[in-house]
Amino acid sequence: MIWFDDLFDKEKTPTFSPLGTSPGMENEYWFFKTIEGARPAYLKSYLSYYREKGITFKPQYLKAIERQIRKGDFENPHKFPDYFDGEFDFISMAFQFVNSPQEIVCNVGLAFVKNGELVHWTNYYILPPDEEDALLLPKGREVRLHEIVTVQNFRRLWDSTLSEICNNNLLVIYDSVVELGILKTLFLNYGIESFSIWYTDVLGLLELSGNYEKYAQLGRESGFKVNLGDNVCEDAVTCANVFHELSKGYPNYRNHVRHLNPGNYQ
Repeated sequence: MIWFDDLFDKEKTPTFSPLGTSPGMENEYWFFKTIEGARPAYLKSYLSYYREKGITFKPQYLKAIERQIRKGDFENPHKFPDYFDGEFDFISMAFQFVNSPQEIVCNVGLAFVKNGELVHWTNYYILPPDEEDALLLPKGREVRLHEIVTVQNFRRLWDSTLSEICNNNLLVIYDSVVELGILKTLFLNYGIESFSIWYTDVLGLLELSGNYEKYAQLGRESGFKVNLGDNVCEDAVTCANVFHELSKGYPNYRNHVRHLNPGNYQ
């Protein structure tokens, strides 16, 4: 699988970068999510760093940090996707796989963009069906089975989490053959019919925009840097970046949005 990291020129910072935290950030959900899982020792250094610079935290942020340092039991008061009203500009999706003699584990990464900003990114490890050929497993994009802590049944994951956010927002994938083929396989093998997805794909837009001839030409024509992705969350963020840039250069991308539902597997 080929992904594109630096967009249009090496000196330009991508619009969406992997999320961090800052004392005055607007995205309370992400700030609290980060604090919730942080080690107290790290937070002490984090707090000292900004205090030495004379930078003040929002009162609610400081309270959360101090609680986590003191007791280590801070809980994010916001829930996803409720904090964002379940509505996004688009959601980008990427996959990783691992083979073992017994099973295949699939890692799906998602990046969420709202009001032109990356607001959340996450991944889920799932156990897809055993049809290896149907899943079109790409080489060089592997995670090791023994490294995976949480693996979910895709049907339960879809019903509890993914159906709501994917059915109600534009889904951006890299390739309508591979990624869409994976989704179709999962839906068919798990007997899932509760899907109605509007989607578009980056490769199709590259072709329509006139910027795509061969992978080797992409760097010269559009300034993309081509490399292999090894982090499914970062792959999803990269996909979001590429789509964002393409949507600016090709505003008619909406004509390339297609619909996937149980009655339409095209």
